[in-house]
Amino acid sequence: MGGLLNNTMKKSTVIILILACVWGIIASVFLTIDHVSLREGTRVHESICNVSDKINCDVVHLSDYSELMNTPTSSIGVFVYLLLFLIIIIGNAYNKRFIILTKSIVHIAALLMMAYSLFLFYVSYAILETFCIFCASLYVTNIIILIASWWTSPIQSVRVIMEALFNLVKRPYVHQYGSRIGVMSVFALIAIFIVLPFVTRGTVTGLIASNASEFSQDNMVSYYQALPTIQPIDVTASPRIGPKDAPVTIIEFGDFQCPFCKRTSFILETLTAAYKNKVALYYKHFPLDSRCNPYIESPMHPYACMLAQASYCSSKQNQFWAYSHFFNKPIPHVQLTDLEGWANDLGLNTEQFMTCLKDKNAFLDYIRNDIHVAKRIIDDIGLETATPIVIINNRVIQGALSIQFYKAFIDYELNGGKLK
Repeated sequence: MGGLLNNTMKKSTVIILILACVWGIIASVFLTIDHVSLREGTRVHESICNVSDKINCDVVHLSDYSELMNTPTSSIGVFVYLLLFLIIIIGNAYNKRFIILTKSIVHIAALLMMAYSLFLFYVSYAILETFCIFCASLYVTNIIILIASWWTSPIQSVRVIMEALFNLVKRPYVHQYGSRIGVMSVFALIAIFIVLPFVTRGTVTGLIASNASEFSQDNMVSYYQALPTIQPIDVTASPRIGPKDAPVTIIEFGDFQCPFCKRTSFILETLTAAYKNKVALYYKHFPLDSRCNPYIESPMHPYACMLAQASYCSSKQNQFWAYSHFFNKPIPHVQLTDLEGWANDLGLNTEQFMTCLKDKNAFLDYIRNDIHVAKRIIDDIGLETATPIVIINNRVIQGALSIQFYKAFIDYELNGGKLK
């Protein structure tokens, strides 16, 4: 009982708890925005916390464990840290007995948060085999909150809270704790702490699925089943991520100046990383630029052929995917010095790279095979001469879709033509 009879909350402890909650709010808001922008498809670049295959926030965002009842767990974290912050502030403003109640609430909340953090850590380590830096920072935050609330044991915390609930309507007890309004305000916060995240589920889910709001998973699968199919195409010479024998093969025909292609490429690369050895992603060229594409009458994207050749030359040094990431940013103008600079930044042999850029014939022989295959698909199916064109296990999709669609298509194929 000695810890429980400590009726003061040290100023330093309050500051530590408040700072921990503030960081929890900031990190949770960032993760929620990152999660929503990825799932909605509005982000066309990697998360700032993507460091490697083992440290990749996007892979974590795409896992089923990143949501609870269709709500991003990070958005629930925003409310949890905010309400814990308010409980600390309000509780510390009342008399000593009320502070004991506040300590107990903080301690119970810290234990629950720590337990959930341990579960998520296990998921990252044992199941996803990938960690998220900002998620890990929240694990540390929860440890700090738990340590800072060490003065109250779990049993004492439960006893104090249950006693307060049982005696809430008794005026003498209320006088001991402060005003009736004060006590009711804390328990109102506790109720919000539990209920509010689930009340907001529809709002957050609506944001995530805004560009696919008319499609349930059933609708997405029906859409996929109705797509035209083609005979398998040769991808031997095409850049690839993932194993050759993966159960799901995805081929993208793209243009590096096409904004929808940038968005689609990012989504497909992210999904390929998330599904690890279950997906193989191939890239084929179809630049909308008459300089290398005989089926385009004018240079719609004047640097598309130049970028395609640069990526081809980077593939000669096994750096196609890394080099093509330089194209994700806006490219109003491109010069040879830009292409050489990117190669140098990536650590390529720049002399070999620049020699390749000068060999136009070798590049045209390579890329025109991709272009002719794409044109044949366009003519056979009756598609527009546009990009992107995505082929998933021989089913053809034209145009950009949200990540939910592609995820549903992959799940459908992995589950043997059944809903997940």
